[in-house]
Amino acid sequence: MTFLKEKKDKEKSLLNSTSIDMPLYQEVEIKRLFFKAARVDKVDLFLAMFERLENNPVALSQFVMKKDPERRNLLVLCLQNSSIGVLREIREKLKHTIDVDEYILKQEYDTYHSLQIALGLSYFKQFRDRSLETAQFLVDLITERTAKLQKMKEDLKEGEDGPLPPTDLTLYCQQQDRLGRTSLHVACAWVKKYPESVDDIMSSLDFQSSVAFPFINSLITECKINPAIQDMEGYTALHYLADNDSGVLL
Repeated sequence: MTFLKEKKDKEKSLLNSTSIDMPLYQEVEIKRLFFKAARVDKVDLFLAMFERLENNPVALSQFVMKKDPERRNLLVLCLQNSSIGVLREIREKLKHTIDVDEYILKQEYDTYHSLQIALGLSYFKQFRDRSLETAQFLVDLITERTAKLQKMKEDLKEGEDGPLPPTDLTLYCQQQDRLGRTSLHVACAWVKKYPESVDDIMSSLDFQSSVAFPFINSLITECKINPAIQDMEGYTALHYLADNDSGVLL
């Protein structure tokens, strides 16, 4: 238990550190190019910058938490721009250095939380697939952590305290934005029809049944988001779903 607390303290110190052993002009350039990679999902550019850090995950962890003029760090930029390729690489490079899954899920920007940020582009039809893939990636992190916690619980003999378990990531899914909406509200809001033509209607209905509703269901079953939570106007996620004339309800 003491060991894990020390590990958490070390992670916090690492992420809050601003000391990077390189000339300032080089640090500024690498930071700019990392941010560019996160904005346009250029995995090759991200990997090139990581090589310039001599493949050092400790140095990368410090760049990950640096912020742009709008107070967005590398993780927030990846979520905001559905840069799933770069996001996966960050997780892979840092998985043995910090609890990177938790740090991804705990991101917040302008009162919006990680899943809500990831769903931000889902309102635009041309970005919907990338946005959903990014959000699904977050759900998969939660599912993986939940299974790990369950196994730890099953392996623990009765009466034993056991080691301090990792954070339950579903805690980061319950939060509401400044309008009182959860990620479930946001997901239900973008299930829309595009009735410009018969093909659009059929395409939308196919998307709803094969993609949208399984994802929405996972927000309830895997992320444990309560569908009865109301926003500031008293609407639940189901109200959003019905208002969109979705055709099928949960």
